[in-house]
Order: sequence, then structure tokens, then C-alpha cells
Amino acid sequence: MALHDEGVSNAVINAVKKRAEQQTAPAAAEFKPITCEDVITLSKAGLSDAAIIAAIGNSVTGFNLDTRQLLNLKTAGVSNAVIEAMQKYGYAASSPAPQGALPAAPGAPGGKTPTHEDGLVIHLGAGFDAGPYRSRTKEFTRDIAWEKASLAAGQSFSGETAQTGAAGTAYLFGETAVKHDWKLGFSLGLGLADHSWYDYRTSESDLSGSVSFKGKFDNIAGIFPAEIYVKYSPEREKHSFFFGMGADYLRTTTNITASCSASGSYSCYAYNFSPFLASGSAIHAAAGGEYFIGPKISLGLNVKYLFGGKVRDLRGTVDGVKSRLVMVKDPANGLEYLGTAPVSQGLAANERLFEYDYSGPRVNAFIKYYFGGRP
Repeated sequence: MALHDEGVSNAVINAVKKRAEQQTAPAAAEFKPITCEDVITLSKAGLSDAAIIAAIGNSVTGFNLDTRQLLNLKTAGVSNAVIEAMQKYGYAASSPAPQGALPAAPGAPGGKTPTHEDGLVIHLGAGFDAGPYRSRTKEFTRDIAWEKASLAAGQSFSGETAQTGAAGTAYLFGETAVKHDWKLGFSLGLGLADHSWYDYRTSESDLSGSVSFKGKFDNIAGIFPAEIYVKYSPEREKHSFFFGMGADYLRTTTNITASCSASGSYSCYAYNFSPFLASGSAIHAAAGGEYFIGPKISLGLNVKYLFGGKVRDLRGTVDGVKSRLVMVKDPANGLEYLGTAPVSQGLAANERLFEYDYSGPRVNAFIKYYFGGRP
């Protein structure tokens, strides 16, 4: 109206209007509406989450996703980050916007792309692993060798070592994304008991009578691991691989029982023992893989190697006297046998501390449950 009042011709006014419409057309085309089908197509084409989220942010159409649409998106392989962005921009678009306002592009105020870098999001879960093990304790076999080498006329000895064939650990874990397809995790475990024992029997008899002695070392050990690991977990794949390092707290309890019987001119005495306790530590390296059989459950296999897993200086009481388990070297044959020594006296030149050795490889199968679903 102002141009017309100033005497500008209608032809000039119409030309100005047409030019203005041509300049605003690209802006309208820039924010072309995007649909759920478009998102699925972009995802299957291999575009990154950031690129798809940017396209969603530039769309003038708000998403109002129902349960069916959410399932269709997830089944088609659309990532959680993209689905969350669709929901976010859907809610924003459903609110009245100022006249002429356009949706904010990702990275702009009010339109930040939701990513894992926005905050440390830790996904928690629980798991259990179990597998065969072998505690490499050679002290009992050394005692057997000494007993056999020390037999005299009229004496006999029998001894047997054994152990349970498998051990397991229940644990809690947490994982967080550190990079696309890469996770950082930690776990704390409560090791179920490893069980090993040593039964032995000695006897002696002659014309005047007989004497027999029975004993048993019954050991329960717990291994309590803590671990930090890195996992490669492609979002659209069901498998993942991990490797990590950790530390283990080791705790053992050895119960010793003894009994004696005699006849004729023989007599005997059986000592009373309290439990002998000790603790130690180890470090371990671990690697393995897992396969997701559902949105929250995975099965897998891990290989672990314990370094320096020795526990020694087991202390208890013998007839009320504080003592420790020792290995004593017999100068007659150079072999070692099991014994006890009072703590107050220290170790003699031919004595050393008894020890359990849990170092070495372990192969475990495991099952994991992710409380909130796979991260």
C-alpha cells in the first residue's frame, strides 16, 4: 500500500512480490516433512544416527509414535538414539510454536541432538559364570610322597586328594557407551566356593598290638573378582567381544580333623584343630564374547588367567596354641611333609609356609541379564 501511495506502478509492485516468493521458496523446501518410512529407509541405507537425527530436526512434521510404530521402527533396525530423537521432536512439534518459527536444527539452542555424550548413562545388569578349575596345590602330593618313602616294616599308608570339578561367580556389572559401537564396563563378583580336600590314613601293627591314625584337610576357597573391560558391541549385531583386566581377593578356610585308635601295647593322641585361615590377592586378564538371545539376555564364553594367585600363612590353633601350617623338609630323604608350627616360635631352617596356588587359566561359560535392556 505504501509503494502504491508513492506512485509506484502495479507492474513494479508485482515484480517485487514475485521476487520475494522466489527467495522464500528454498527455505520452505529446506524443512521438507519426514515420515517414519523415510527414517527406516535412511537407516537401512547406512546413514549415521547423527545424519538421520539432523534430518528429523529439520522436518516440520512432528511424530506421534504409537506402540505399533515403535515396534516397526525397532524391527527395521532403527537405533534407540534415533527413535528417542523422533519422540523428542514429536513432543516439541505438538506444542504451539510462535508464528514463523522453524524447528531448531541439531546443535542449536533448544534442538540439541540426544547422544550418549550428553551425560554418563550406565546400564546395569547381573550375571553368573561357571567352569572347570584346578587349584595347583602340590603340598598334599608332597606329603603323600614323604609318607610312602618313610614307611617301615609293619606300617602302611593311604592318601587321596580330590577337588570339585567346577566353580562359579555371581556378579553385578555396569556398562556405558564411550564411542560408537564401543562400551566401557565394570563388574564386581562374589565367587562361589572352590572345594578341595586331602584324606590320609596311617597304620602300624605287630604282635603286641596296632595303632591307626586318620586325618583330613578340607579346604574352602572364595575368589572375589573386580574387573574393568572394553567391549565392541555393534548395535545391529547380536554378538559382541570384550577384553579386560582385574584384581581378585582370595580367601581360604582349611578345616583339619584327626582321629586315632589303638590296641594292645600301642597308644595314641589326636590333636584338636581350629580352622586355619588366610587371604591373598591376584590380578587377571580376561577376554571373550557374548551372543544376545533376547533384548535383555546374553550367553557367552570367557577365558581368564590369574597371575600370582597364591595364598599362604594359614593360621589357626592346635590344642589352643596359635599355629600355622608349614611344610617341613626331612633331611633323611629330602622330601617335605605337612606339619604345624607355633606362631610364637617362627619358622625353622627346614620349614616353609604351606600355600595354595590358584594361578593359571580358567574357562567359564556365562549368562548375563541387562536390567534395562541391551545398551
